[in-house]
Amino acid sequence: MTTAGNTVTPPPAPSRLLSLDAFRGMVIALMFLVNLSGSRAAFPEWFGHAGWNGGAHGQWLADFVFPWFLFIVGVAIPFSMTSGRGQALSTSQKLISAFKRSLILYFLGVLLFMARTSMDRVDWVGAGNGINGFAPKLGTPISWGTLLHWDIMPLIALGYLVASILWFTPRWFQIGFVVTVLAAKFGLMPRLDEQAGLERAKWIAGRTDVEAEARRIGWVGTGLTQGLPAACCVVIGMWAGQWLALLRAAGTAAAAVTVNAAGGRDSDASRALRRGCFVLFAAGLVLVAVALVLAFPLGHRISKDFFTSSYVLVSAGSGMSLLAIMYWLIDLVGLRRGVAWWFAVLGSNALFIYLVGEILWTMVWMRWRFRGPDGNGHVMFTALQAHMSSLTSAAIGPWLAVIIYTMVYWTISWYFQRRGWIIKV
Repeated sequence: MTTAGNTVTPPPAPSRLLSLDAFRGMVIALMFLVNLSGSRAAFPEWFGHAGWNGGAHGQWLADFVFPWFLFIVGVAIPFSMTSGRGQALSTSQKLISAFKRSLILYFLGVLLFMARTSMDRVDWVGAGNGINGFAPKLGTPISWGTLLHWDIMPLIALGYLVASILWFTPRWFQIGFVVTVLAAKFGLMPRLDEQAGLERAKWIAGRTDVEAEARRIGWVGTGLTQGLPAACCVVIGMWAGQWLALLRAAGTAAAAVTVNAAGGRDSDASRALRRGCFVLFAAGLVLVAVALVLAFPLGHRISKDFFTSSYVLVSAGSGMSLLAIMYWLIDLVGLRRGVAWWFAVLGSNALFIYLVGEILWTMVWMRWRFRGPDGNGHVMFTALQAHMSSLTSAAIGPWLAVIIYTMVYWTISWYFQRRGWIIKV
């Protein structure tokens, strides 16, 4: 620190937004947790996806993971456009780069889909069924249609491309896009609060609304009904990223609180930064409130399956409020040790960890067989769960298995960070 008059000027802010890395890492860890929480003896049901839920729909813990990924992609756009490798590019070059990155993300998603579906494998069919809860399943043959599949990565690719294009448009146009898409989704779908107690398959088969007809178009229809709402989540994240970029540009006071030598009180800059964080936090709560109004009085239930407008708003709003808290604690207050550091390490190579995790899950964790404590062969992760449960209990063992599984990927990410390796598309 350097002294100037009666103030102490804080050091420059780090090049990476540590709170964003921590947020990424938290979502990766959450993804591992909910994906591996199949044991009802150890994990509550709401750790999974709400799904149809008897026609009640809803948003359980697993339903936050994907839209928070979308939101995070949007937060990063302002920083990638105005700093680093994007700083020196022209508008056309930035658009071309965004298009290339979207194609890469899309086809990486297709490869992951092929890895999951084309190989013969064993699937979890529930305790008491099959062999130790698993049963063999033949893979789906690869065809040209495999390339036209909307999954997590392809939807992220579409959302990123749309938001990157909208970055170069006026704010009123961006707002108009989000409002139009979410209003259309709300207006073209039937009331989901009227489906309680109905069977999902029968209800879907009997749908005649516009949104259902669009879905039946195929790849294009799914892109419209799922991809455009997903893009709205990315755009809202982009607005949050722009706000954080403005806060960072407020000066080096964003790195630490300026000390007033006379009374030790916060400077005007510090108070302005805290107010900026509060505005971002409050804006997220407003989005959540709007989502709840859509979901309950108006019957547009929160549903990941149908990617409803209420689902987009509650996910983006909660992500915005959570990011505001993490930015204040990590980047402003400076709490960069302990849990925050652990999450930031895991999030420093989030895309790489996600890809490696998905591939190894399909090709190693669920295919290699190990001997369990009962002497029988189990796929790798099931064997790990069984050994941990035999050492502790059926309620604790699955948690230990998740912790060990997560730490494997955290260690990989830590090593990459230590070597200065950041895998980007």
